[in-house]
Amino acid sequence: MGDEVLKPLHVTLAIMIAYGTLFAQSSSLKDEVKMYDTLFEAINKKRFGLDPDVFKKVKDPFVKTSPTNAKNKSTIAAPKRVTYTLYSVMENRAKINDRWVKKGEVINGLKLVKITSKSAVLANSQRTLTLTLSQKGNRNVVITSN
Repeated sequence: MGDEVLKPLHVTLAIMIAYGTLFAQSSSLKDEVKMYDTLFEAINKKRFGLDPDVFKKVKDPFVKTSPTNAKNKSTIAAPKRVTYTLYSVMENRAKINDRWVKKGEVINGLKLVKITSKSAVLANSQRTLTLTLSQKGNRNVVITSN
């Protein structure tokens, strides 16, 4: 008999707790929505950048200027001329500018087309260079195979 009397009380109490929980969640949800609305209003304000005249005066950080180019921009630097030195010859390879090159390989746009015991020939469609070993003392060694 006690259970029948308390049963409606339990149901009422459960309904009140559920309603209170829903109300508490909706008020915290409203507070959260207000917080996001405030953030969105702050972000939504129109922003202004640099004045176009000021922007034109800013130097490009990715362009390196030399002192001569800064004074006279019409001066164009001549392309750097590459020099080739033959240091050693060994069978079908030649050491040119601290790099071993096989016959048929390309170095700076020039193909190694011929190797002799004392020279190497580099060529492309525009020019042909013949490099010879300089025999200063015993610094350069020519190695040949039988």
